Amino acid sequence: MDLKVKIKDKYYELEKATLYFLSSMDILNYEMEVLKALSVLARSKMLKGNRNLGKDEKLDFYLDDSSFLNLDSNKKEKLEKAVYETEGIIAKYNEKLVDFYVTKNCSGGTANSEDVLGYKIGYLRKVICKFCKRKTTESYLDLKLNGMNISYKNDVQGIFEKVERDETGRIKSLFIRDKKLSGKDFVEFLNLNSNRVYFIQNIVGIKQIGEGLGLGICLDGANEMARLGKNYEEILKYYYTGIDIVKIDKQYLLNYFNNKKIIIDPGHGGDDFGNLGLECEKNISLKIALYLKKLLQNKACNVLLTREEDKYLSLQDRINIINKERPDFFISIHQNAFLNETINGAESYCYKNDEESIELSNLILENLNKDLNIKNRGVRIGDYFILREAKVSGVILECFYITGNEDKKFINEEGYKRVANSIYKAICSYFGVNFNI
Repeated sequence: MDLKVKIKDKYYELEKATLYFLSSMDILNYEMEVLKALSVLARSKMLKGNRNLGKDEKLDFYLDDSSFLNLDSNKKEKLEKAVYETEGIIAKYNEKLVDFYVTKNCSGGTANSEDVLGYKIGYLRKVICKFCKRKTTESYLDLKLNGMNISYKNDVQGIFEKVERDETGRIKSLFIRDKKLSGKDFVEFLNLNSNRVYFIQNIVGIKQIGEGLGLGICLDGANEMARLGKNYEEILKYYYTGIDIVKIDKQYLLNYFNNKKIIIDPGHGGDDFGNLGLECEKNISLKIALYLKKLLQNKACNVLLTREEDKYLSLQDRINIINKERPDFFISIHQNAFLNETINGAESYCYKNDEESIELSNLILENLNKDLNIKNRGVRIGDYFILREAKVSGVILECFYITGNEDKKFINEEGYKRVANSIYKAICSYFGVNFNI
């Protein structure tokens, strides 16, 4: 069993996702150590979609297995070798997963991220590349500027002006007419292959040095490093500044929570009894919360309760705790009641557009139905104070109807344990953790 990653609302096994991602790129003519380096970077990117290791970043791109399945057998075998010989190995910078950046040919120097993207990424520092061969191409734009001498220029008066470059000659910014563009926007505007360009005043000629934006691994340089006997770790650390290359413990991540904090909020308390039935809501909610806490702690989850005894907390008190602790999630435990005893079931409330809480809510309600035959009354959008004011995703969960002719059978210690266990299994599923103890 492999770790699961979520990409564009679909789940993939980690190593397969890495294979599919790389198979869509034109890289299979490169040396094996280059492919291994790219496998580490791709895996690091894919893992951002794993809730237990990453921060549930949204990987908003499509992943298609057809690009891999359509490879011939030799190319498949080569790519699989690169991926599976680096299985579980990732790159981190300051304990955070790095992203995937490559440039085809940097022609002597990569770029600082802020000179290309407009913001600083610590591991994307300028590297004077000693391994790639200088690559120059020319392209022409018909701007009808006849009668001008042909020569490479830093700028073109009246067209490309106030050109700012870094030490390697890459364009950081320039003005086209009166409009200022970053180097990245300029490359995209003219559909160029590099941001290291000079101009030819004929029609308007553009000299392009290198291929790509100059960020991350220089593929041609990395290939030469591999030919000279450098391994994938040396390649990665040459182009990615200050990174750590580590192997994740998949078995731990599959079986235990990894630095996850969850707040459980037992509703009501003190002189706020909540709904009344065979037992009052405040007591049921607290008992379920305490059982749930113990189950999660057995899986190394950091669990906090807003209250662990029968005391009153205002909604603002609860909000203050949640916003101070900034958990990965909070769940507010409640029970429902109604005059008609034939009304039974569980339901939950989430804040609008909170996709994560909606997903977790659905898992909880489905589990309660599957495990305990508690009717699934659905996920609802609610503009409740605790959902609106909390700065993290949260769920208000109505576990069952304490007045229901079917649900009231859970109003006992065994029932509370079973409800807590069902919620626990859903939380484990959400984070990709095996729930068996």
